[in-house]
Amino acid sequence: MKRICVVILVSEQTIPNLMFLKWIVFNNKSILLELFCITTEYMEQKHKIRAIQKALGEINSFFAKMTPIIVDENNLEENVKKIELQFSNSVFYDEIHVNITGGTKIMSIACYEVFKNKENTVLYYQPVNKPMQILNSKMSKYSIEVPITIKEYLDAYNVACKIDNICVKDWNYNQTVLPIVENMTSERSIYLELQNNEYFRKMLKKKGALEFDKIDSEKLSRLQNNPTVEQLVSCSVRFGFGSDKITGKEIKYITGGWFEEYVYQKLKTEKKLDDDSIALNIRIVNSDDKDKNELDVAYIEGKTNPRLNIVECKSFIDEALQAKLLTDTLYKMQALKKDFGLTVKSYLYTMSIIKKESVLSRAKDLDIEIIDRTKLLSENGGER
Repeated sequence: MKRICVVILVSEQTIPNLMFLKWIVFNNKSILLELFCITTEYMEQKHKIRAIQKALGEINSFFAKMTPIIVDENNLEENVKKIELQFSNSVFYDEIHVNITGGTKIMSIACYEVFKNKENTVLYYQPVNKPMQILNSKMSKYSIEVPITIKEYLDAYNVACKIDNICVKDWNYNQTVLPIVENMTSERSIYLELQNNEYFRKMLKKKGALEFDKIDSEKLSRLQNNPTVEQLVSCSVRFGFGSDKITGKEIKYITGGWFEEYVYQKLKTEKKLDDDSIALNIRIVNSDDKDKNELDVAYIEGKTNPRLNIVECKSFIDEALQAKLLTDTLYKMQALKKDFGLTVKSYLYTMSIIKKESVLSRAKDLDIEIIDRTKLLSENGGER
């Protein structure tokens, strides 16, 4: 049987290696493949190889063997010797495919020096946002188009998460919900208080729903503006929910979930994304920072250079609090970006109009695009 050797350089940026390995497998499914991962002690501590393997899933079964080669990322001479020693018997391989995209510059140079003149060897390098380069062949560029799912992308960056793509309302309804939302401002604020009130929060967690005829009126009256059960029922019915009870998920929809669904469905429809390419309500379960452990919407765009786009949704932002809230949100998004690769793009969607120059300037500096009410409605032809 034909034997093929595959070599990758392991680094923080795992997607180029994930794409490369998927592409190699797709083109050599009936061939025995051996994988060598040139890595460092630091990458081993961060379990980068394990993350790539997790992202590959069942594709791992096509690699008969995986061998890590731990090198010193700053020692060119020692790296060359160590890699040459490992591949001194490379004549036994019918083909050698080497991707030097990852690693440090020293690691890439060392790998290039070892493999540039070996027979039956192809050296690959993929610059950021550009096609794959073939370094030792007459073919100078090669477009590798490999679909990457949201789950594969997050697995490759060792991000454990839970995703809930189930919407309360469909796209047809969510395109028409804005007038209802804006006409029920006071009632929605009552539900927001319920969500934040310890008594009602515990009741929702215990029973999963609030039965209107069993709500403790005395407890309800303690909330701001002394709300009534009738107001809660009226709001529930207006949003197409029941008059007898309302679930926690329905309350979340009323208090802001409607906008997350709207953005999720809008992006999915307009960009023609499949279910594996976009996610709603991603809860990151291995984050130590509670302030950045959720993503409202995330989606993958592109097959040659897949990019993760993360979207923060703020349905409405009070103008008096706009500067502080938006600044906090922008910095949260900036902190998230470092966990998801060099090319990740961040967006802030809101139904408010953002005019403050300080906020717009801060967003531009952080490379975060703000899609506010003006852009959203103009893109929809003035839809209300």
